[in-house]
Amino acid sequence: MADTSSFAVTLGWAALHARRNFKKKAFKRAVLGLVVLTVASRWGGSAGQGTFALGLALPFLALFFGGGVLREEIEDQTLTYAFTRPIGRGRVYVARAVAAMAPVFALAVPVALIAGLRTDTETGLRYALAAALGVPAYLGFFALLGLFAKWATTVGVLFVLFWESLVAQVPGFLGRLTIGAHVRGVAGLTPEGPMAAFVTLPGAVGATLTLVVVAALTLTLGALWVQRAEIVLEKT
Repeated sequence: MADTSSFAVTLGWAALHARRNFKKKAFKRAVLGLVVLTVASRWGGSAGQGTFALGLALPFLALFFGGGVLREEIEDQTLTYAFTRPIGRGRVYVARAVAAMAPVFALAVPVALIAGLRTDTETGLRYALAAALGVPAYLGFFALLGLFAKWATTVGVLFVLFWESLVAQVPGFLGRLTIGAHVRGVAGLTPEGPMAAFVTLPGAVGATLTLVVVAALTLTLGALWVQRAEIVLEKT
């Protein structure tokens, strides 16, 4: 009974912050920016639009909303209040991460769907599924990064531009170490670049399982760290 009550509080905490995320000016700016960039990307062909939606918009949105899951409350000196909720500190972290996923889902999935529909309905649905699976994987990773990296945004941008964008195009095992390769595997998005002919995408089933595992693992590691770590709030 106590666990059921705790789960309900966790969901309520996540819903509260999800609503706040949708009301932020940052969300409205992201909507406007995506509309402009989506229209601009239409001149790059269907493959170019798919690369934009899944290779750039998806990870950058996850970084933007998930890189500071607890940082905002640390900076606002409200983290102590959050930790007084009748749930474990780890669950507070997971609730904030889930709340951060809400606006990313709302933005990334439609953009991916539109990009795929330019080819056909099946492609649109594959792109949308890839985005839906990629959101928790990317956001879980960036939320975890934000707990340890002082310059999480800068590190995250470099990670997307170099590791996710370039290494994902490398043939063989190394390319499959990126989240992006598995997002592309679910989407069936053909690789681009000079080495594209030599790159083999992960199978859709294996890629799906990998993204689920990455999301579960990163969220669990973050929750365990927050549960056990001593987070000191700087006095202002």
